[in-house]
Amino acid sequence: ASLVSEARGVPARVREDLARGADTEAAARLHRLRGGAANLGALDLVAAIRGLDAALGEERNAVPAHLDRVEACLATVLTAAEDWLAGTEPATPVAAAAAAGLDTAQLAILREALAGNRPRLARQLFAELRPGLIGRYGPELVQAMAAMIDVLDFESALHALDAAIPVMVPGATAGPNSH
Repeated sequence: ASLVSEARGVPARVREDLARGADTEAAARLHRLRGGAANLGALDLVAAIRGLDAALGEERNAVPAHLDRVEACLATVLTAAEDWLAGTEPATPVAAAAAAGLDTAQLAILREALAGNRPRLARQLFAELRPGLIGRYGPELVQAMAAMIDVLDFESALHALDAAIPVMVPGATAGPNSH
């Protein structure tokens, strides 16, 4: 949920950055938002951000219209995310089922991919294991790891995972694939 609230403020912060001539900061915010949007499959938002990036470099008078489009696309994505989050609060039986489905062999491969700094494999495995990780370790850890992986900070993601290995969500059961 903090990711949603953080993303909500990006257009306003980009406007502030541009107003004070901090184009590099605005571009960095947009880059992070575009990466998150791409990970979610929010292709309209990705396209809107790319259009804004192009306008920043070539058509400064078109920036306000592009920023408005980014804001509108983001609002659509955030509404969908909030609706999804509201319907997926982890109940104990769901958490237990997800924890039981966590494939520890795949988890070991994820750890190796993070340790070996292999972005494609790490992202793919993390996406596949995400439901089980949430069930076993909770959404806060998984959201934090997702943010680390998004910025290619695999060392921190690996440390976060290793620190959580003995931790389980209250009420979740380890199941047959536990370690």
